[in-house]
Amino acid sequence: MDEATGEPRPWLSGGTRRLVMNGLAAGAGYQVGLLGLIGDAIESCGEDYSIGGALVLGTGVCLVIAHVWDRRTRHWHWSVAWAARVPLASAVTALALYAPASQI
Repeated sequence: MDEATGEPRPWLSGGTRRLVMNGLAAGAGYQVGLLGLIGDAIESCGEDYSIGGALVLGTGVCLVIAHVWDRRTRHWHWSVAWAARVPLASAVTALALYAPASQI
């Protein structure tokens, strides 16, 4: 119980809940193969062209998904918004894992 307002406190903070939900969305993207698809595109761009090209591709994919898709679906019901978050979480994870010269 919050002593100041008398309302119950949530058992997970907002930041922890966002971290868990984004991690689950990235896991769902891995299960359906979206993470591998985006990761292969970034990796092959890095091998064929340059590290800079792969980073631009990965960052561009993340920005386009965030602007066109994710920004418009955040206010929907939480389950639909979570399912709509899968492409963005997969793209961000693929950029972190498959970018050339990645240390992860």
